[in-house]
Amino acid sequence: MEDWLSLAVRCEPNGSLLVDGTLRDDPGNGNVLSFTVADLDQTDIPAIVDALLAIDEAYPVLGQP
Repeated sequence: MEDWLSLAVRCEPNGSLLVDGTLRDDPGNGNVLSFTVADLDQTDIPAIVDALLAIDEAYPVLGQP
């Protein structure tokens, strides 16, 4: 909603995944980091999800939005 993080995941015909993303530190007028991660395999997904959950646990959201 605020455009801090944008990810697009595309499954290629051969089953590999392609991720295009954009990170912003201040939507509208801040720094922008654009990236592409290619040649991921669908079997990589569980490890990626586990890593994201570990980050979420290590850096919890404090307070309420």
